[in-house]
Amino acid sequence: MTFAKKVTGRLQMMFCKGLLLLADDTDEVQLVKLTANDGEVQDGIERMQDYGFSSNPPANSPSIIAYIGGNKDHGVILKTDGGTSRYTGLQIGEAVFYSMFNNYILHKAGGITDVVGTMINLGADAGVVPLAKITSAFNTAWTTYFGLAATAWTSLGTEAAITGSKDACDAAAAAATTLASAIAPTTKVKGI
Repeated sequence: MTFAKKVTGRLQMMFCKGLLLLADDTDEVQLVKLTANDGEVQDGIERMQDYGFSSNPPANSPSIIAYIGGNKDHGVILKTDGGTSRYTGLQIGEAVFYSMFNNYILHKAGGITDVVGTMINLGADAGVVPLAKITSAFNTAWTTYFGLAATAWTSLGTEAAITGSKDACDAAAAAATTLASAIAPTTKVKGI
């Protein structure tokens, strides 16, 4: 075999598509069993993941495999798609973090983020707090805040409307502003 044929053969074997069959996520590097596009089943293939993110894809997830130096004895999975569990229908510029369990975090246009899941827990030093409890406490605190502000504004605004004086109107506006700045930073969500 000539040198050129050897190099060409190695280059042709550097990348291929495959299907991930099973992942072993017990060690520092995830090892995968897969079927390469030629039908060959390979085991112990490293699956590279981005720092700060780790996943364990479902069986039959399409994958891109690189063979270092064109050597089939040293394969590495570079990318894995979600296959049938992949979140679809994204608009241009949107991004989503998803799982096969229909949980997702979707970053949409306009700064809106949807967090969807059957149970969403937020961890803290005090332990895990269900999102429903946080939402309830947050809603109570802000309802109280807006209720107090509306009451102050209404009582002072009524005086301004009755007297019609510019001083009463200015006092109502100043009181509402003072109340808003005094309450908002000190409002604490209790019971979490």
